[in-house]
Amino acid sequence: MNNLFELHQKSRELDVDKADHIVMPSTAVFTQNHELKFNDVFGLSSTYKLSEWAIKQACDKMGGTEGQVALYNYQKVVRGDGEHWADTMNYWRVDTGGGWLVRTHGDGARAILSQDYTPIQNTDVIETTAEMLDQTAYQLVQPHIDADNVDFKLRVTENEDGSFGQGVFIGNGETGQRGLSIKPFIQRTSCTNSIVYSAGGVFLRHFKLVKADLIYTIKRHMGEALKITGEMMNRILMAEVEQIPDFSEYVSAFCKKNNVSQVGYGIIMVGAEGQQTTMGLVNGLSFYAHHQENHDTELRLENLAAAVLMDDFKGEIEL
Repeated sequence: MNNLFELHQKSRELDVDKADHIVMPSTAVFTQNHELKFNDVFGLSSTYKLSEWAIKQACDKMGGTEGQVALYNYQKVVRGDGEHWADTMNYWRVDTGGGWLVRTHGDGARAILSQDYTPIQNTDVIETTAEMLDQTAYQLVQPHIDADNVDFKLRVTENEDGSFGQGVFIGNGETGQRGLSIKPFIQRTSCTNSIVYSAGGVFLRHFKLVKADLIYTIKRHMGEALKITGEMMNRILMAEVEQIPDFSEYVSAFCKKNNVSQVGYGIIMVGAEGQQTTMGLVNGLSFYAHHQENHDTELRLENLAAAVLMDDFKGEIEL
């Protein structure tokens, strides 16, 4: 996909098989085939295969505040006994309060959310971003989209010598696992390696978000993110000369602390390109990120690289 129009078209294709259902828990039934069965608005019975994420969300809503984790862990233990699993889930189901928003795609239930959840579709986010950019020149970098999530990077400017591109990362999710995120990002123009600064952006849950406010929300936070890319560029100048003593040992310890494998350590060292500096580690991490087949792992490493650059570790990174 080369532009937002093509990304938008792909998103619309994925929307065709999506549907939302407001379901009262007392009228829904978990089946021994790990499905959720309920009557739709026309009174017709529908059955959907539950995703692992939907099962976890259901458990989070059942069993009381102290029993959620225990219920989720227990149902995994008895998963092989479908009848026992269904009995367990149906027993706790009656203790929930309020309706569920069940989000489906094809014959699968991909999420079980509170009815107060505000659905912000991936298509809406892409469409709003394109509308807001209007005639602004941009380059779409490494877009990713599936039925549940979308994220993409927009490179809108470069530094004076053209060695780095600056822009924003925009991501969204439709199942409650991710919200709307807008973050600054930097890309080395000599390759596709990039870093995304999570702590320098915003992560907005889908509560009290209104589709009509999307243009304002995205425009405001895009502007703020772009300002921070200037700070990131200043930090790059410092990081390029900031030596790390005993570089290989430091990187090895860093990898162990951040759950990076020995193979990953080797790739990071290659990506550092002989620079025994903070920027060498940043480049190595972004190089390793783009060797990942798992997209979430790629994002985690890109965010980790930016945190190293900005010397800013603030706990768990929101994708």
